[in-house]
Amino acid sequence: MRRKHSGDSMENEFDAMLLEAVDEALKEIFGQTATRTIYAHIENHLSMKRKEIPKRLEDLHKGLDEFLGSGAFVVEEMILKNLHSRLGVKREIKSDHSFADHVNKLRHGI
Repeated sequence: MRRKHSGDSMENEFDAMLLEAVDEALKEIFGQTATRTIYAHIENHLSMKRKEIPKRLEDLHKGLDEFLGSGAFVVEEMILKNLHSRLGVKREIKSDHSFADHVNKLRHGI
């Protein structure tokens, strides 16, 4: 059996905070029912379950973009705002970075 390293624990904690940030953003913008519809779209069209989102950020972006069009940007910005708040770090806006780049920089503490 593999022992958990502290890095694994931190990774799992980050993933949980990211999922909470996604949930919060979707529910705040669209409400509970529409949030379930968005998750169903992502699962049906991209074969991605909610719990896989932290490891498949590009697919999340693709799914949001397909479902929401230009509205995906607003959702991603809200997710990043929520994630920064959960992590207690100041948000640096860099328009030349993708959503996945922003999240991965937070994940790795850069």
